[in-house]
Amino acid sequence: MFLDPPFNWTQWQDLFPLLRECLKENAFVYIEAGSLPEYPDWLEHYRDGRSGLSRFVLLRKVSV
Repeated sequence: MFLDPPFNWTQWQDLFPLLRECLKENAFVYIEAGSLPEYPDWLEHYRDGRSGLSRFVLLRKVSV
């Protein structure tokens, strides 16, 4: 799943419950934003980095 919202978007906590329903176990989620959100425990950090002013993170859905 690729998530690239507007640069200063902050409504991640509204999105994560919806996203959880759509993803199968071990699915990857790529997030690119001005600042990265805190993500729920069912998403495991895989990689991260920076490109200009944006930051990105690659997460993997795990069973909790």
